[in-house]
Amino acid sequence: PEALEVMNYNTGKMQKNNDTRANAQYASFNGLVWKKGIDETWLDNGKDVDPDKIVIRYADILLIYAEAKIELNQIDQSVLDAINMVRSRAYGVDKAATDQYPAVKETDQSKLRKIVRLERRMEFAYEGLRYMDLVRWKLASKALSNKSYGLLYPASLLIENVTSKGGWFWPSTPKIDEDGIPDFTEMEKAGQITVLSQRLWDDRQYLWPIPTKEILINKNLKQNPGY
Repeated sequence: PEALEVMNYNTGKMQKNNDTRANAQYASFNGLVWKKGIDETWLDNGKDVDPDKIVIRYADILLIYAEAKIELNQIDQSVLDAINMVRSRAYGVDKAATDQYPAVKETDQSKLRKIVRLERRMEFAYEGLRYMDLVRWKLASKALSNKSYGLLYPASLLIENVTSKGGWFWPSTPKIDEDGIPDFTEMEKAGQITVLSQRLWDDRQYLWPIPTKEILINKNLKQNPGY
């Protein structure tokens, strides 16, 4: 919040920083500015060209395969290879160079399940897959029933309670439970972050409603619970 100006390296001049809520009220609410699926040419064309539409990525194929084999408890080298192909690519090294990236060597089903779920969370951040992952794993009732948090506002409050004390962009690291769900309540109680919304989840959402028209056509169909 103290960086009211930033260097534009294309012009060599300082300019107003619109990525901080100290200047723009509706700038990033969590201190992160996403840039995924675009490159510098997106800026050159005035942000008028839509990025390529991703239907499915090869990394998704690999992690789908790994997850399926783990759930079947058919864990073999191919499962580790699938996860490590994704990890090694992120580090820009060959999969065989296991000393140059955090290669997965675990073969326990329970531990591997957690590894592949965390890998999906990191690999596909901001790609629209997280919601359906949580539904498939039956974790939505936990992950989507808590509060949504953001940086303190106005900026003076953020500076006083967080950045002046060396914290950024979150004051500290949240506790992560066995399902990979973070707990920010300690920061909230300390007045270091603000509540943006209270999310609500109803377990009926694990299944979608069957359209009324289909039920009227077929008397053997029964509506899913809760609808």
